[in-house]
Amino acid sequence: MKSKVVTSRLKSFPSKQSQVLLKVRDEISHLLPGAREEIKYGIPTWTIQGIGVIGIDGFKKHNSIFPYG
Repeated sequence: MKSKVVTSRLKSFPSKQSQVLLKVRDEISHLLPGAREEIKYGIPTWTIQGIGVIGIDGFKKHNSIFPYG
């Protein structure tokens, strides 16, 4: 399920960075088809039954993936 809030957040970065983040988003969504996208801890996060599984975000000079444990 794609969230408009997450889409807006990922598209707010410069074009090339945004494209990479959106591609990573598609891969995560493909691997976790039952997960829900939301903003959690201030970053785009995929949750299953309300528990954060993985998050991604962009920064000025890099992108990051945040696995939750």
